[in-house]
Amino acid sequence: PIAGMQLNLQTLQRDDLPAEQHDRIIERALNDTKRLKALSDQVLLAAESEQDLVLRNRDAIELSGLIEDTCSQLVKQYGTEHRLKQVVEPNVLLNADQTALTSIIENLLRNAFHYSPKGSVVDITMKSTDNNVIIEVSDEGMGIPDSEKTLVFEKFYRGGDEMIRETRGTGLGLHIVKRLVTGLQGRIDIKDRNPKGSTFIVRIPQNE
Repeated sequence: PIAGMQLNLQTLQRDDLPAEQHDRIIERALNDTKRLKALSDQVLLAAESEQDLVLRNRDAIELSGLIEDTCSQLVKQYGTEHRLKQVVEPNVLLNADQTALTSIIENLLRNAFHYSPKGSVVDITMKSTDNNVIIEVSDEGMGIPDSEKTLVFEKFYRGGDEMIRETRGTGLGLHIVKRLVTGLQGRIDIKDRNPKGSTFIVRIPQNE
């Protein structure tokens, strides 16, 4: 993003730049700043999660509303390229860190959007049991080989598939999810989705 911003700003210095091209370059520069902010936020959050800072702030969170609000924000960004289906149990309370929960949901959904073909469906479900809250995010992407199902949670890891390598990403999103879920005394698993794609399953204890 920094290199892109530098190139755009240097182009804007030209005196003979047409007005139409001027506007396009400004838009590209703004998009680069958004990418840089997202990257820096991810790096900072990864550093914080390494120190288990998520354990310091626990409140009674209305998880159902939090998921719906997060989904609404992401639909504004990805709604023209993907369909998002929600099946969320209402009125579920969870004693946890709100920032951590929001980051978990947001990163899982962004991961599903990024690695799924345009026009595909991303599903998010949430339900409560006697002991856990279970959040599942499913996509219709290429899927994850069994050999990589644990590796995808490592910092900066990105799959070896050509499609994934060409997709923009930091390799931090799933690592952050894993650290935050662990910090909430939960666990995350991956299973194959039939006929294609992946499902990420987060289980967070309700009695922690």
